[in-house]
Amino acid sequence: MADEMKTTDYIELGVLYVKEGRYQDAYKPLRQALLAYGEYNVQDVPPELLSYYGLCLIALEKDEDRGLTFCRRAVDEAGHHTEFYWNLGKAYLFLKRKTAAIEAFDRGLDIDDDPRLFDELVRLGIRSRPPIPFLPRRHFLNRCLGKLRLRGQS
Repeated sequence: MADEMKTTDYIELGVLYVKEGRYQDAYKPLRQALLAYGEYNVQDVPPELLSYYGLCLIALEKDEDRGLTFCRRAVDEAGHHTEFYWNLGKAYLFLKRKTAAIEAFDRGLDIDDDPRLFDELVRLGIRSRPPIPFLPRRHFLNRCLGKLRLRGQS
């Protein structure tokens, strides 16, 4: 039980560092937590650890394969957490894959109006509210009406 608590503490510390943009500081506690689960046997690893560690792998080591695998797995396992979409989007930005990042942020906004996701999209120079706000941004009607709205502004 003490080991589990210590692992939880490592995860919490790493998450705090990532949220402050301190990826180098976050890497060690997150790696320590991952090692407690078994680095290459990630079946029981909490999605939070996968998501944040995956982002660190990309930010620091440009380890696209493992980093994106971890980030995507967190979204697949616990996609109701918008923070995992934020991490996935940030990972794509580190890899200079802007379109994929925008898609990740949009998917997160479909779940909840997380201001971090919206701020990232604004920072990237995009996004007003969808024309039909109760439909997902990617819905066919929102996409068509959005294009028409853009044409009308020109």
